[in-house]
Amino acid sequence: FFILLARVNPINGINGFLMSAAAWIFATGVLNYLHKPNYKFVIVSACSVLVHFSYIPLLALFAIYGIFKNRAKIYGILAILTFFSAELNIAQVREYANFLGTASEVKLAAYTHEEHIEDVATSAEKVVWYIQFIENGIKCFVLITLLLVFYKTRAIFKSKITASFYSFTLLILSFANISSLLPSGS
Repeated sequence: FFILLARVNPINGINGFLMSAAAWIFATGVLNYLHKPNYKFVIVSACSVLVHFSYIPLLALFAIYGIFKNRAKIYGILAILTFFSAELNIAQVREYANFLGTASEVKLAAYTHEEHIEDVATSAEKVVWYIQFIENGIKCFVLITLLLVFYKTRAIFKSKITASFYSFTLLILSFANISSLLPSGS
C-alpha cells in the first residue's frame, strides 16, 4: 500500500508538501491501527490535522470506523447508496457548517456559495462527453470491483486484518461519493 501511496501521492506532490505530509501521517496511523488496533496509532492519525486542516473529515470517518468497526455489509450498502446519489442539498451543507463553527463555515462557504456553484456547473457543461464518461466509469469500476472481491473471495475476509482494511475502504468510498457531489469536491 505504501508503494501505491508513493506513486499516487508523492511527498513532494503538486498539491503541496503539507497536504502530502498529512496524507502520509494519516495513512501511517490508519494502516497501523487496522493491522494492530492500538490507540497510539489513532493519535498518529489525529496529528495529520495539525499538518493540514482538510483531514478533519477523514479523521471523523476514522472515528466512525472506530465506533462501528468491521461492518462490511453495512458499509457496502452505504457505498452503493451514495454511488447512486445524484444531488447534494447545499442548504443542508451550509446548516451543518454553521453547526461546526466559524472555521468550518468559512471553508465550506467557499464551496457552497451560489456563484461558485454556477461557475462549476457552467464549466462542467463545457467538458467533453468522454471526460464525464471516464469519471463515472471509474466510479462504477471501483464499486463493482470492491463488491466482486467481497463476494468472490469470502475466505480471505475471515482474516480480521483483511476485513478491517476492506470495511474502512468501503467507508472512505462512501464519503468520497458524497463529497464528490459538492462543487469542487471531486
